[in-house]
Amino acid sequence: MLDGVVRIAAGVLALVFAWAAALKVLRFRAWRSELQGYALPHPLRRIALGGVPLVEGAVVALVLVGELPPAGALCIAVVSAFSLAILRRRSVDGDR
Repeated sequence: MLDGVVRIAAGVLALVFAWAAALKVLRFRAWRSELQGYALPHPLRRIALGGVPLVEGAVVALVLVGELPPAGALCIAVVSAFSLAILRRRSVDGDR
């Protein structure tokens, strides 16, 4: 029972990450524009521009091949990094 729930949860997360990666690739200009709002240093922004969709795709790939523990660890790392980026953006932009 628990194994099925874990697989369903992993599948849902894979869909969310696939959607996020696809939007960044398909709407690259919007992604680049959005990323500039985070006021990251230029080298880090260049890495994030291609790296974020790549890492999101890696989560999907890990789930698809059944490597759920590494997929979960990578998912936690990505969500943590995103949370830190949001905090940084709020420190730059305030409450907007």
